[in-house]
Amino acid sequence: MFLLSKRSAHAVVIALCAVLAFAACGISIPEDKQLYIGHWNNAEVSLRIDSNGTVAYERSGNIGHTKINGPIQEFRGDDFVVGLPVLNTTFEVNRPPWFEGGRWRMVVDGAKLSHNGQPFAGRSAEVGAIGVTVSMPVSSDASAAIHRARSSKRRRVFPRNSAAASE
Repeated sequence: MFLLSKRSAHAVVIALCAVLAFAACGISIPEDKQLYIGHWNNAEVSLRIDSNGTVAYERSGNIGHTKINGPIQEFRGDDFVVGLPVLNTTFEVNRPPWFEGGRWRMVVDGAKLSHNGQPFAGRSAEVGAIGVTVSMPVSSDASAAIHRARSSKRRRVFPRNSAAASE
């Protein structure tokens, strides 16, 4: 039987935690994949790719519900691998991001996704053969707030008692 002293056991646990924490870290998004950053969706799929390399994916449909959260481990061509080194999934990018009709579009695992926010913060990119150039200096958090403000319905709330309102 293999026994460890209390001190050795703590060292092993700390080393194991460090290895798992390191393995759970995603890679930063490479320069040529910056257009992937954003919240992509359609009626059945939601895919959020953050600039720090984390992914949140949900897909609902007739055959069930799939939810995947994790770091991007690597890019293989246009595709990207999400998860831990021993437990991961590959997202097949059938068509990388392009700009069309005022929205960014991308096809991932056969699903055509779109978003109308900025593709990535503080950079310019030429898109497709038409040479569209996009340059937005705001942060992705500010962009998300702007998008929410534009898409939400603004309502004014008036007091019910008009006499109280005139006072």
